[in-house]
Amino acid sequence: MKQTKLQKIGGWIVFFSFFTIMFLIGYYCSISIREEDQAIEENGIKGIGTITSVIASNRTSEGGKKLTVRYEYKVDDKIYSSVSIDYAWGNLQDAIVGMKYEIKYLKEDPQKSTIYFDLPIVSEYKNIEKVRDSLRTTGKKEYKKGLKYAEPIESVKARYPEYFH
Repeated sequence: MKQTKLQKIGGWIVFFSFFTIMFLIGYYCSISIREEDQAIEENGIKGIGTITSVIASNRTSEGGKKLTVRYEYKVDDKIYSSVSIDYAWGNLQDAIVGMKYEIKYLKEDPQKSTIYFDLPIVSEYKNIEKVRDSLRTTGKKEYKKGLKYAEPIESVKARYPEYFH
């Protein structure tokens, strides 16, 4: 069945309307994320987060790996879990399962947080094995998966020998 000119134009209008709506949704979501990041940076309360999983996913179109880092932190005796996704290996290459890093979270919504991989809690390097052992004993699937892909402790010690004497 042959389409009329009016049907073709209608199809294009629907296509461009859908495309425009999706673009606007994406645009406003990115603004919201940037505003949230800025609010955390400016008004966030400092805390300590423990990395429970670092998983490298498929390569990006630029040839790098996408890394997903899960971390947990405690606020007022409640444990929060969060995820940091980065498409640049260099930014997360020092993320170590079982290690503690500085975080910031919003007081009014502690679930919103940022972890700073460039700010490790140096005194905690020596406790990585102990933290990993406690993650193993909890029985949570996500911990087991995180530990499966974790960098071996011998490798961590070789990279940071100054923190393990």
